[in-house]
Amino acid sequence: MRTWEYRLVVVNLYGEDDPPMGLHKVFYNDDGSLHTHFPLVTVSGEDAAAILAEVQSMVEACGKPVLDANDFPELEPLPPRSGPITFALSTRPRPKIPPERKTPELRVVPKTGNDETEGK
Repeated sequence: MRTWEYRLVVVNLYGEDDPPMGLHKVFYNDDGSLHTHFPLVTVSGEDAAAILAEVQSMVEACGKPVLDANDFPELEPLPPRSGPITFALSTRPRPKIPPERKTPELRVVPKTGNDETEGK
């Protein structure tokens, strides 16, 4: 089973104005050798704690040695497909939106001179 971790990777493919280093997901082979890497696109999780755990592992990556993109093996191209590509999406049902609450209308009543607390 492949393992992965966040690592800083130097990529020499960027233009002069682009940063030469990025935070990538790095995948390893079972023997620990480099397999492939992907630039980080988004951080997501089931809840805030899961997202915070991901961010913490990203912070830890900044303390490890930087990898060079040229050290990764070339990937073999995928074989041609004989049929069309299909995708299936599964979604979780969204919770029902509670009915809109009707709040009572508030009126501003001007203060009158006959108020009992006025002179006290």
